[in-house]
Amino acid sequence: MAIVLKEKLPNDDTPSTYTPRVVTLWYRSPGVLLLQRNYGTAVDMWAAGCVVVEMFTRIPILRGEGEIHQFDLITSLCGSINSESYPDLENIPALANLRLPRNRTRQLSQTIKHFVENDNGMDLIEQLLTLDPNSRISATASLSHQFFEAGAMPGDLAEMGLRFCQAMGAPSTSR
Repeated sequence: MAIVLKEKLPNDDTPSTYTPRVVTLWYRSPGVLLLQRNYGTAVDMWAAGCVVVEMFTRIPILRGEGEIHQFDLITSLCGSINSESYPDLENIPALANLRLPRNRTRQLSQTIKHFVENDNGMDLIEQLLTLDPNSRISATASLSHQFFEAGAMPGDLAEMGLRFCQAMGAPSTSR
């Protein structure tokens, strides 16, 4: 499937003006949550990153109950949004009314490394869940990533699901 998709992906990722009310909340990118209206396919790559994590953990990793909670979960996992992690920060009008969490360090690897037993999988997730949309891996580049070349599988899903539920304090589902 990856080979077929590589040939059919659009090459133009010029940001366009859209509504910020897109994508199911749990998969919404930081920029969309900050009401950024000019965005490209990087918002879809963020959502894809959330889905890839879900493949390993069998549970959505960012389960916000509202936009503010979702944003808080993202910064707790991926670190503070600042001019270093998100260079276009000054171009987001919503920031005039917000006080962003400061001094949060990226905890993504530490949070999910026990479920992603594949270095290539972890690297792909890190590149998909990059705060800065301009630095986030593209669809074409992700399909060429070593994760797909190595024929990696997420592992024993039942075992990983149980471990994740235990780690997150959630009830496990047994079959």
